[in-house]
Amino acid sequence: MTGGVARPGPLGTPGEARTAPPFRVVVAIPVYNNRRTVLAVVDAAVAEGWPVVVVDDGSDDGSGDAAATRGVTVLRHERNRGKGAALLTAARWIRANGGTHMICLDADGQFDVGDVGRIREAVERNQTAIVYGVRRFIRGDAPRASVFGRSFSNFWAWATTGRRVLDSQCGLRGYPVGCLLALGIRKTRFDFEVEALVRGVRAGLDVVPVPVSVTYRPHGGRVTHFRPVLDNMRISRSYFHLVLSGLLPLPRPLLVHDGSGDPARLAPLGPLKLMSALLSESSSPRQLAAAVAVGLLLATLPLIGFHTLAIVFAATLLRLNRVATLSAAQLCAPPFVPAVCLEVGHLVLRGRWLSEFNAETLWRQVDQRIVDYLVGTAVVAPPLALAGGAVTLIMAILTHALHRRVRRTIKGDS
Repeated sequence: MTGGVARPGPLGTPGEARTAPPFRVVVAIPVYNNRRTVLAVVDAAVAEGWPVVVVDDGSDDGSGDAAATRGVTVLRHERNRGKGAALLTAARWIRANGGTHMICLDADGQFDVGDVGRIREAVERNQTAIVYGVRRFIRGDAPRASVFGRSFSNFWAWATTGRRVLDSQCGLRGYPVGCLLALGIRKTRFDFEVEALVRGVRAGLDVVPVPVSVTYRPHGGRVTHFRPVLDNMRISRSYFHLVLSGLLPLPRPLLVHDGSGDPARLAPLGPLKLMSALLSESSSPRQLAAAVAVGLLLATLPLIGFHTLAIVFAATLLRLNRVATLSAAQLCAPPFVPAVCLEVGHLVLRGRWLSEFNAETLWRQVDQRIVDYLVGTAVVAPPLALAGGAVTLIMAILTHALHRRVRRTIKGDS
């Protein structure tokens, strides 16, 4: 990777106070074989007065050389490594050169460079947030694949984080570079935006939407390297991995304020501290009781093969303690609760308890037993969830009361 020469003072702002924590924004433009449009994008960004760094991601059409003629910094990958890899390269360069935030701008000319100013304003107001553009699609202009892809990705972003995201794939975004680089992002292509968003929310970063304009017929012709089938499959695979990783107490960074002069940073959190943090998600007795009730309800229902996914989805959606919800669900593991459901269903349907149950009768009467089980789960699940939630609520209230009494006693002795 090599770098060109930037214009004097690309990261500075005239008259900024040196005593205050620095706030310096750079526009990063990744480019791969987009010579026809990258010059117009770079020229528009320079005309607006934005410091610009271009990352030539292995182009063989002279895109990087063309951008370098405009006096901006150009970083180069010897081979194509993907949009995400290019943005991470830009972020590392920005941080090494005193920048604090990066605004990503696609080189294909689909975005109005004037919207960069709106993104920057939002970044300045929310310096520890991911600021993302929300594309205003014009009927007949936007490809159906882009419209569908946004809806599909938005749904899974919501399911994965519990946060409503209006455009999880928009390439016009603002990131705090220190936090972005601490997230440990592994995806290097068009699934980069998805992973950055989900990991950022999990680390405690806020997400701020800003409406932006978009055109899929820019001057000079648009060259897109997004492959609808392959890249949407990559995005789906990323969501699958992110859902699974959300179930495990693995080390992950969290946003912290340490008084070091930086507005905020991300610090690694080990497995034991992470488990403690997850357990403290529901400090309210009612929230803890709700988590237990939801776990018992879903674990009892006949969602064979999908219990864990359904439980995590519901806990995330309702913003409940996922560890408590999954722990409660373990109480419904076979054989006890399923056997109770089978007996109750048989009693409801046949008017008597099931007294004969062996391998021979099971195979002969498998269709009847399945019906018994399904009816039993519908009967057993609600009262079991209510009872578990009520017991948890009482225990949590008593525990909180005991803790308050102990704290008052300690204060009184001191």
